[in-house]
Amino acid sequence: MGPAPRVDRRAAALGRRIALVLAALALLLAALSLGALGVTRQAVREIERNRDESMRNTGEKLAATISARDLLWVLDLVVDAESGSPRAEQFEFYRSTPAWEQLGAVLRGLEGDGVISSAWLLAPSGELLLVGRGDGPTAEEAAEERLRDAAFVARAAAGETVSTRPKDDPERKAVFTPLYGVAEEGRAARVVGVLRLESERRYLDAAQRQVGRALVAFGLGAVLVATLWVWLVRLLRRAQEAERNAAQADRMRTLGTLTAGIAHELRNPLGILRLQIEDLRATAASGALRPEDVRAVADDLEAEAKRLEALTNQFLAYAKPPEQGDSAPCDLAAGARDTLRLYRKGVDPERLRLVEAIPAEPVPVRLGESALRQVLLNLLRNAEEALEGRASGCIEVTVSKRPGGGGLLEVADDGPGLDAAVAEQAFDPFFTTKAKGTGLGLALCRKLAEESGGAIRHTPAPGGGARFAVELPAP
Repeated sequence: MGPAPRVDRRAAALGRRIALVLAALALLLAALSLGALGVTRQAVREIERNRDESMRNTGEKLAATISARDLLWVLDLVVDAESGSPRAEQFEFYRSTPAWEQLGAVLRGLEGDGVISSAWLLAPSGELLLVGRGDGPTAEEAAEERLRDAAFVARAAAGETVSTRPKDDPERKAVFTPLYGVAEEGRAARVVGVLRLESERRYLDAAQRQVGRALVAFGLGAVLVATLWVWLVRLLRRAQEAERNAAQADRMRTLGTLTAGIAHELRNPLGILRLQIEDLRATAASGALRPEDVRAVADDLEAEAKRLEALTNQFLAYAKPPEQGDSAPCDLAAGARDTLRLYRKGVDPERLRLVEAIPAEPVPVRLGESALRQVLLNLLRNAEEALEGRASGCIEVTVSKRPGGGGLLEVADDGPGLDAAVAEQAFDPFFTTKAKGTGLGLALCRKLAEESGGAIRHTPAPGGGARFAVELPAP
């Protein structure tokens, strides 16, 4: 009887999930039904806009590529400059010229591209001059079109590319593009003709059918998605469980690495302690124990004890989980300024110069104040140790605001810098190039930065040296 309630709870939870899936599916289908009309209208408008843009581009490209000196000169002679109408006597004469034939060939090429159903060449006053393929309107139809398109032709004759809208003509789409003649010195080129491109709106019917098919397919897809969603929940649960197992395995590997590092670091000071104790015993047994011998051994024991204490403290700081009390955001500028003020007290200004570039205004970041102090102190100590053995050196600390929010803390020195192999392992626990280093300083900096959602990286400093940049997010 014990497991029954658990099974019931699982069944109830599964039932709720299924109910949620069915409700979501019902809402989706309702939304599809209600939005079908809106989607269709939007698709039609988009197709109309694309067709309009395509026809405009075609007309403008053609107007820009037709040579005014090779072809359009004939229009400049045929069309009267004042009225914009063709001169009857000139029109009959120039219709037999090669330029006129080439213009006809251009229009025929447009009508054969699958988009343009008819291409006309009009005078600026609206008279029909040339029809593309020859199956265009008769003279009577052209006269009717001239009356209907008079406003569009007038705008094109004024230098504007203009197109009709569905309310202007629900059956056809037309674009009117101005054609310019030869520009002469002291006189701008004038409009000598209007290119009229037309496309039948039957393409919208096909588009609407395609939209209907797409909606049906979308509805079926929604049902499939709803079905797959149930299986996806199960897969997500399995993935989360696998992720937890992988995280646990990763923690165990990290613990193994830390344990091996601690054992390695403890071996040396413990060996020294053992040797010192054995030496003290041997000296005491020989009867030649002097006070100065005791003091020397005591000094060595104290030094190694301090080293063990420092190693233990760093290990505990690295291994402990983040404290909620230290997660309150802090002012990066104020925290860096205070830490530098304290650090300067233990620095010889003749040997080490500390330069700071910290803004006066606050730079709020998510990292806690004590964690910030740990990070900056570790970076300052590393920089100072990199300058050991030199008569003088310089450490520069810079704080700045990041464009997307948060702050950037940079610590740079003018020491020898890090080579590529060392820089690649610089943040690994227990990796160090120092004789008495623990290799936990930079690893602790990375841990604290990443726990706050930030990151730390190393880049060579300009002019030599090392530069460590800590990126911290906004609270």
